[in-house]
Amino acid sequence: MMRMKIACITINSLDNYAGIPKWRYSLPFAYLQSYYTLSKFHSRTQFVDIVKDVNADEPELLDAIEKESPDVAAFSCYVWNTQKVCRLLPKIRKRLRQTRIVVGGPECTPDFMGLLEPGSYFDVLVKGEGETVFRQLIDTLHETGGIAHDIPGTICYAKAARRFIENPDAQPLRDINAIPSPYLNGIIDVKGLASSVIGIETQRGCAYHCGYCSYPKGAKTIRYFDMQRILRELDLILAAGPRQLYLMDPMFNSDRNRAGQILRHIGKKNTAPKTVINTEILIDTMDETLFALARKAGVKTIEVGIQSFNPVAIKNLHRHRNEKKLLANMRTGLKYGLNLIPQIIYGLPGDTLGDFFDSFDRMYAFKVKELDLFRLLILPGTEFRKKALLYGMTYDAAPPYEIRSNGQLSVKEADYLDLFRKVVLCTVWYKEVIMQICRKAHLPYHQLFNGFVAARRRSLENTIFDWPIHSKEDKDSAMRIVRRFSDYLGKTAGRSKGTYEPIRRKIAQAEAYTKKVLLFRYLSVRSTRPV
Repeated sequence: MMRMKIACITINSLDNYAGIPKWRYSLPFAYLQSYYTLSKFHSRTQFVDIVKDVNADEPELLDAIEKESPDVAAFSCYVWNTQKVCRLLPKIRKRLRQTRIVVGGPECTPDFMGLLEPGSYFDVLVKGEGETVFRQLIDTLHETGGIAHDIPGTICYAKAARRFIENPDAQPLRDINAIPSPYLNGIIDVKGLASSVIGIETQRGCAYHCGYCSYPKGAKTIRYFDMQRILRELDLILAAGPRQLYLMDPMFNSDRNRAGQILRHIGKKNTAPKTVINTEILIDTMDETLFALARKAGVKTIEVGIQSFNPVAIKNLHRHRNEKKLLANMRTGLKYGLNLIPQIIYGLPGDTLGDFFDSFDRMYAFKVKELDLFRLLILPGTEFRKKALLYGMTYDAAPPYEIRSNGQLSVKEADYLDLFRKVVLCTVWYKEVIMQICRKAHLPYHQLFNGFVAARRRSLENTIFDWPIHSKEDKDSAMRIVRRFSDYLGKTAGRSKGTYEPIRRKIAQAEAYTKKVLLFRYLSVRSTRPV
């Protein structure tokens, strides 16, 4: 009896913020493989995982795939790896002519085909959730030896007709507990991930459908995994002692009682705590009890999606929130010692340059250690992609689909904010002294950064620099900016009233610490290699 080999190919990102080794496995593929254990053909199917990162050379990836000579090569496509995947597909087709190529993931919508040169570089594209669709595809291959062109949730290439056939969307699983736990059945080897990061879903779906977000992928409601299953998974994971546990739900506290039960259980198991817990929450629905439980559980970092303080932009975004409660809860979270990372997006429809600077100043005033700024991405399948013309938005056709302009923000202004963002983020550890200088000089925070960017715009534009740090060149460029920024702060502080010498010492301390952090992050990224 012939066995079918399926290579599950993951190209992970390198957004290593905390120096913690990033993903060494693929949770989406683990769910696909776990669901396929229910198939009658499971015993005749062999799954192999190929896990690399975006720094991997294409020849290295191609050799790894060719070595396995799989019957099916399946790719999980995200905004950070789609261009690399698109470059690989025709080369795989050329090397492995009998291999069927399947692509899936958030990027896989009908827009995906516009990224490829003309030709049949994949056999099947899976839209939306993959478990049921993938199982049906592989079952059909076992039964007939061919690709079925009528499976809901797919776009298939019909060789005879030389065209793609798009089928209706598949219905998401009503009960996600139908997917066996990949942790409890051993598909994910948690013991082998003790020094890494482990992610877990406790739910699927989101109460919001923000204009920029591709997360829902057809699901209209929040679906929860059974609580007893989650607690058993957590026991297994925490016993392995990973360095980081990421609760991957887009809105972990969508049900406060449920979130509290999970955090309470983690707090009992994660003593010391030895595992750092990270998650995303809707902070304006938090309360004191949840903050206390989060702290006891070992939650260190919470990403807070503020996006904008401009009511027009928030309305266009379809984000409904209680701003008064949001701000109050941010102060409460800081009181409990949590590392809140507020996030703002520039380029949102309705946001002018002035609106962005207003949001930035309000966010920067919080005594948070870190913050994040993002350029709006017009992702495939999102409302903003569908309504780009209505909002007057132009954007890059290739990943990561960065916005170029909208009715309120010009191309020049958006590009300027890219420079602004990089300077802000690579000098975030100066925040305390920056706040002190701005108070003494009666200077808005954005104006201090504008002064630096405006004076050095040409050199900044010519500086090869990505953020987060992905290479030695990024690290060296960031360090050059840091040195110049220290000089700039010293001159700015010298023009303000008050004692200069203590501020000068704080600037020197911030520069020394920042250089250590940048070096640490670079070394962490360099050593991040899948096993």
